[in-house]
Order: sequence, then C-alpha cells, then structure tokens
Amino acid sequence: SYNEETDDLFITSKSTPEGEFSTWLREAVYNKMTPEAIAKMKEMAKNDNVTFVFENVDMKHDPHIIEYPKSELYLLAIIKNDIKFAQYDYDQVVNIGNELGLKVKAKAYTINSYSEFFDWYNEVTAEGYEYDGRIIEGFVIEDVNGFMVKVKLNYYSFWKRMRHVAQATLRRGKINRTGFLTNQLSNNFYEFCQKLYEETDPETRELIPRDIVYLRNRFYAETKS
Repeated sequence: SYNEETDDLFITSKSTPEGEFSTWLREAVYNKMTPEAIAKMKEMAKNDNVTFVFENVDMKHDPHIIEYPKSELYLLAIIKNDIKFAQYDYDQVVNIGNELGLKVKAKAYTINSYSEFFDWYNEVTAEGYEYDGRIIEGFVIEDVNGFMVKVKLNYYSFWKRMRHVAQATLRRGKINRTGFLTNQLSNNFYEFCQKLYEETDPETRELIPRDIVYLRNRFYAETKS
C-alpha cells in the first residue's frame, strides 16, 4: 500500500513490516516489477487508497509445501482501505495486473448451483486430483457477496502433516502422535526420516534442510534407488 509519511510503498507480511517475510516480499516486488510499474502501483495505491495483495512464492527463502520451478509473485486482489470490506472485481484486477506486468491469480471455475458445487468439491478434494495437469495447494472460493474461504487439497494437506512428522523426527528421532501415519506412504516417509536421524551425526543433522520440498524429493530419490 502507500505510506504517506515516507511517500513510498508500505510493504508488509506476517503482520509486521519489520520481519524477514516483509523483507523477502519487498525483494520480490522490486525484482519482479520494473521501476515504472512500481511507480505506477504506488500512485494507484496513493490516489485510489487501496492495498495490493500478493502471494509471494519464494523458493529460495521460504519453500512451502508445493514445489514451483521458480520463485514468482502473483497479484491476488486490490482491496479498498476502508472499514467496510470492498475489493476490485476480478476483471479489474486482471487489467491492472496486465498494465503492471504482473501475473494474476487464475479464475478456475464458475459454479452456479449447490449440486455443481457438491460435485466439484468431491472431485477436487479426492486423492490424486490435479488442476490442469498440475499439483496445486488449493482454491479460494468466493460467493456472490464477496465472502471467501480456502479449500486445501489432499496432496497439500498430506505433505503439510508430513512436514510436522519430518521436523519432529529430525529433532528427537521420533514423533509422539502416530495418528499422522494413516497410510503406507506416510509410514514409509516416517521410516525415511528416522533413518536419516539415526545415520547422521548431531552436528551434520542440524545442517539438513527442514523444508518439506527438499525432504520429499530426497525421500523419493532414495526410495526409488
């Protein structure tokens, strides 16, 4: 958004403008956008009193659950700075994103009835589902009144649980809640983490990346070999 005290962009993430996530978002904005686009976004934020909302896919500093081929910045919404929530409609966001040279979130489906929603929900939350041939985190559903809710998909939810399993196992060699281990894949991954813990000396163990993208890729590489 716009900071009138500094006549500059106000960039924040994770509830604070001072943390490392805010620093990484600032780097992404200034690396992905041209100086002209940044200046134009600042003027829009100032004159229209709005906030630009982004998803910062940062594979360098903060790899999450889904693996992306490279870091990317996605424009999600443009929200009016007002007590009563209001945002630009999707077509406006797409047009402004194109003006600024930004990638914009994709509209995946339009659902017109409860029965359509029921069928769609069962399809996308099923194991093995891919959107347009890709594994994705999930969807944001928005109704006609602008109310929004997230739907996380099976792959994302599973590997988020396995991230907890991996981090706990690499810290103390085991997990206390085996309820996370609900199928053969989860048990195999847990055994992999235990083996990694047992076969690595404490000092080297501390150097093992804890992000699930690295550990998942290593798990598949070693179990297939």
